[in-house]
Order: sequence, then C-alpha cells, then structure tokens
Amino acid sequence: MSTQIFFVDGLWLCLRPSFSSFVRVPAAFPLSKKACKFHWSRSLSRPVSIATKPQHDASQHDQDLPEDLAFTQEEHASVPHGDIHSNANPATSQGDFSHHGVTRPKRPARRLGSEPQEVYEARIRMRRRNVGSNVELQTKSTDVLENMLNKVVGNRPNHTAALRVLNELIERRHIKPQIQHYRALMLANADAMSGSAVHVKRILEEMEEVGIPTDSATLHAALRALAIHPDYLLRQQVLHTLRDRWLSLSPAGWHNLVTGLLRDRNYELALDKLERMEVQGIQVKPWLYALVVYNLADAEEFDEVLNLMETRVAEGQQFSTNLWFHMLDKASAALHQGLTSYIWKQQVLRGYLIPSYGVCSNVLAICARTGDVELAISVFDVLGQRNATFTLNEYESLLDTYVTAGDVESSLRVLCTMEKTNVDVREHSTRSLLSSLLPSDTGVKDVWQTLKRFKEEENMSIPLAAANLAVELAAHKGDVDEGMSIYRELHNVCSSGPNTLTFNHLFSMCHKANRVDLTSFFLQEMQLLKVLPNRSTYEILVVLCVELGYFEEGRKYLLEMTQSGFSLTETVKERIRAKCAKSNDDSAKRLQYDAAVRKPISRGFRKVKLRLPMKGSRVEKDTSPAATSEAARDDTSDSVKAAPS
Repeated sequence: MSTQIFFVDGLWLCLRPSFSSFVRVPAAFPLSKKACKFHWSRSLSRPVSIATKPQHDASQHDQDLPEDLAFTQEEHASVPHGDIHSNANPATSQGDFSHHGVTRPKRPARRLGSEPQEVYEARIRMRRRNVGSNVELQTKSTDVLENMLNKVVGNRPNHTAALRVLNELIERRHIKPQIQHYRALMLANADAMSGSAVHVKRILEEMEEVGIPTDSATLHAALRALAIHPDYLLRQQVLHTLRDRWLSLSPAGWHNLVTGLLRDRNYELALDKLERMEVQGIQVKPWLYALVVYNLADAEEFDEVLNLMETRVAEGQQFSTNLWFHMLDKASAALHQGLTSYIWKQQVLRGYLIPSYGVCSNVLAICARTGDVELAISVFDVLGQRNATFTLNEYESLLDTYVTAGDVESSLRVLCTMEKTNVDVREHSTRSLLSSLLPSDTGVKDVWQTLKRFKEEENMSIPLAAANLAVELAAHKGDVDEGMSIYRELHNVCSSGPNTLTFNHLFSMCHKANRVDLTSFFLQEMQLLKVLPNRSTYEILVVLCVELGYFEEGRKYLLEMTQSGFSLTETVKERIRAKCAKSNDDSAKRLQYDAAVRKPISRGFRKVKLRLPMKGSRVEKDTSPAATSEAARDDTSDSVKAAPS
C-alpha cells in the first residue's frame, strides 16, 4: 500500500498541532536577544585553540550555538530538529518522514511583498556563507574544505561555520595546523556576533608558543578583527609588530585601523590617520568617509563634519541620501547653523531632500537665533509647497529672525500677516520686538507710522497686539503725546478696539509722566467702552495714587480690587508699605496697616531652650508664660508637701 505524501504549511500546523512535535519549522526572524545571549555565552566559553584537542567533539560544540548561525533556511527545512548535528544517513535527513507521510517544503529566501528591491538585494548580500551539516563535511575532500574555509571567512565572516570546518580538518582528519588555518580563525573573529578580541589575543599567543611566525596577512587579519571588536592595546601591539618587521600597512589595513579608532572613540587620532591616508595617495573608500561622518555627528562634532563634507563634495565625492538626511536631522536638532545651512542649500533647495516638519521647525529656530532671513524664507517656501498650515510657532520664529536681523518693518509686517491668516497674535509674540526697540533709536512715531502705512497703502489688517506694542513703547519712553495720538487713531487703524492690556499700558504711561488728569480720562474711557480691569490694572492704579500722595483714593481702589477677587503681589505690598511709612497722613497709616497690605502677624510664643548651668554660673531661666506657670505649680506643690499635718 503506497503512502500518500503531502506538504505541511503553517495553516496545517495550526489545524493539527500534534505534527509540531515531528516537524520543526524555522523561525522567520532571529532568536531573541535573551536567547541569543545564552547561546553565545556558551559558545564563547569554548577553547579557541586549534592546535589542542577540545573537551567535546564538534557535534557537541554545534549544539551550544544558535542554529540560525550555522544553517541556511533550506538546511533548517530539510533536517529534523533532533538530527541536525547527528551522523544519520543523508538519505533519511532530507525531510522525508515515510513513517508519517510528511515532506516539508524548502523555504528559500523570498522577497516580501512590501520590501523594496534594494532592501531585498542588500539582505541577500548580507547573508553569510554556511557549510551544511557534519555529514556533508565528512563527504568533502580536504581541498574543498580548505576552499570552503576561505569563503566562510571572506566578506561576511561566519565564526560558527569556520569552527566547524576547522574541527573537521584538524580533529577528524588530523591535519597539522598551518598559518593559513590560524589566519582563517583570525578572520573568523571579525564576525560581529561571535568574534572577540580576546580570541585574537589568544590566537597570537598560541602562534608564538607553537613557533609559527605571523606574516603580514595574519597581522592584517588581526587588524580586521580588532576593527569590529576594538582593543586599543592589542591593536598597538599589532602595529608595532608590523613596524618592527618593516611591513607596511595595506589600504585595507588603513581602513581597518581608522574603523577601530572610531569604535574606540578616538576621533582626533582617526581623523589624523585619515589625513595621512589622503597624503600618501591611498584611495579612501566612500563607506569609511560615511562612517567617520556618522561617528562625528553622534559625538556632536558638527564643525568637523562640515569641514569633512565640504572637502569631499568639492572633490566630487558623493554621499548617500540617508547620510544627508541624518546629518540634517542631527545638525538642526543641535541648532548648528553652519552644517544645517550647508545641507539645506546642497540638498533641500536642489530638490534632493524633502525635510520633515520637525526638521523645518528646528531650522526656523536656528534662523531665529542667527538672523538668517534667506534660510527662514526658504523654509516657508518648502512648507508652502506641501500646503502646510502655518502655526503661531512658525510665525514667531520668522518674526524673531527679522528682529535678530534688525529689520523692524518686516517684523511688523509678519504681525500683520498673522492677523490676516487668522493666527491669534498675543502679547508674548511681540516681546522680542519690544526688547530690540527699547535700546534702539527707533521712535514710537516711526512704529505707528509704519503700521498706518500698511493699513492705508497695502490695506493690511493691523492686529491690536501691534498697536499695544506701540503704546507700550510710548509708556517705556514716557512719550505721552504719541501715546494719546495712538489712542485716538487706534479705532480707525486696528481691526478691534482697545482692550484691558491697552489701558494698562496707558496707565503706566500716565504713572511715568505723573499725569493724574489723563488717568481719570482713561478710567472714564474704560467705563464707556465696558472694558473690565484685571489685577495689573488695579495694581497700577493703587501704586499711582500712593506715589502721588492720594492715599485715600488708593485705598478705595484697593477695596474695589479685593471685592473683585484680586490681591496685590508681595512686591507691590512692600512698595506701598515703604511709601506709606514715610508719610504722616492718617489715610497712609490706614492703608499701611490694611489687611490686604500689612505684613502677616506671627502669633504664638517663641520657645526658649533651658540650658544647664555650669558650676558657679547663673541659671538661665525660661521666661515664657508656660514655663512661669509650670514653675508656680511646682512651688505650690512643694509648699503643700512641706506643710505640717
């Protein structure tokens, strides 16, 4: 009776979980870090010597290793779990389970549906060479195994596979270790996962003990392994050996040397070696330049990155798009103006890069600090091409850029543009502009005339925050005439009438100019326009009345303030108390000791510590009422005890 053979896939294993004990499907992804750490720790604990016999045979060594390092997916699919390292018959190790009637299909590496072609090709190139099972190694000739050993330690070294081939050659076939075997084992330690600088050191020591001299190729292999697993002292020892034997470094050796220095974070020494390579005419590969740039960027050495990239680009060197974008991201996040501006002009303006919104925000922050107006306008053009909605942060950055550049007219134009695009212009948006106007020669009249010209000639909507800026500037400079002129024309120029902040600036202007009459006028205007005062309004009025000697009026404003739910700040309280203390007016005294102005009264008795008297010194008594009453009770009790019965 013939047995029907069928294929088992993932769906079949889900429906019939009992087959999972017979069929082992390889994982689509590598082992977890926790599991790999366990396997690697066991594999790295084995002896590295190839001249001495190991404690276990090759099959036992292989069982301690992560299996996805020693086999391809096809080998996993064709060998049962329990027979991977066994010496079973190859005919029975191809996945044909006749007693179960199951044949597992092979799973070659396939391209995923959403995987780009270049990613798939890179993944195929990154796959390391493997050597098959122990049974297959036993069937191959020695020359084939030697060639296989050279292949597995080539561009992508496979430490596990190299050990298996060496075990087959040396342990099973008793071939005497030669220098090429040590060199292959040295190259195998360039494996990023299983290699180690400790192994390299032991191999060199063993070669010295056995009496095998190290040639140039072996020393260069050590440099290659130390480029992956850096050890500064061992690397210097290898370099000294090369120098003592009058052996020169090959171009590959120079590349490995610079790579190892970068891994050791010896950036200055790595740059020095890189310059020596260029001076000696050694062709530096693009990947080394990219590696240097990435490491310098991680160390935030952006000046060196800028110098290196400018030099390479001027010489015709091409960097990848990923590197350009990464450098732009890192430099903009670190607010480095030079590198950010260079990459923006080289890549973004030419259409090679499309920066993200976060990068654009960082670039605008750089412009606000440096005053680079051209770069800021370019950022707005890039954001406008993608129909982005400009927010308050972008406009404030552009405003600060013009302020840093000293362009007051353009700064005011940005405020008007914000009003046009329905962006809420607030007081904090004008702080940088006010700070630049106060020490400058720009007058209040110049600012107000510029805003009026925008309204009349360009029909722009003037925000109230811009008018408040002009009024506040007049208050700081004590220019009452210009302040009154702005207030009269404010209704015709601005899109809305005055608010509480406007009157607060006007009251401050009257306070600085000691104009009580104007204060009364503005108070009436507030009542007519039904503008409600806030805490700052009451504080300004109270301080104004106190400093001008109108203590009773100041007390009335204070009473109205407390009834409205506001309270004075500590600074204003101290200012009022100091002013009232210098006056003999009864109203000043009442205001000084008002509950809303006076200092908080500390209640309770201060506790005095009783010190034990020294011999011949006076006793310090506790003078607190509690101590006095306690002493009186003690005296009374003593007198009662002493009274005759």
